[in-house]
Amino acid sequence: TQGAKPSPQNSAASALNIQITEAQETTRRLEQAIAQYLPKEIGIPIQSVSCPTQPILFMGNVFDCTVKIAEGTFPVKVTVKNAEGQVTLKTRQILLLSEAETRLQQSIKQREGLEMKANCGRKIKIVKKVGETFQCQLVAPSGKRGIATMTVTSKEGKVDAKWKVPGSGM
Repeated sequence: TQGAKPSPQNSAASALNIQITEAQETTRRLEQAIAQYLPKEIGIPIQSVSCPTQPILFMGNVFDCTVKIAEGTFPVKVTVKNAEGQVTLKTRQILLLSEAETRLQQSIKQREGLEMKANCGRKIKIVKKVGETFQCQLVAPSGKRGIATMTVTSKEGKVDAKWKVPGSGM
């Protein structure tokens, strides 16, 4: 009977090794897919993507992968949509400044009737915490200048803006 014990252990070890290999392959494919897709969405190059090992992508699984860019790292929430491995991605803790500038310009025009060009700096901002603030420069076609203080209101990068343009009543 002692001779029979090692056989099931070897069998289990073999199965485990295969499963680990499959999990590593599943995870590698997921990381590659994110690395190919995300730069098109956010408009900046990605250095690397790291996801927790996923043996199988089960429908409804939700987990975070870490994306590294030149400015730092940020999480991407991955939700598995079906057993075929379709996923949805939601960036977190990263703010696309071009979107913030567009929304700020629209808000100023809607509320104040002023055409202002907003410049918040680089293409993106990695958000460390809710409540963090940063500033955007405002310039009107007339040359009038102002400033907007942007406050991060969510981990998904939503912001609230308060602006001031001298002589406009803001």
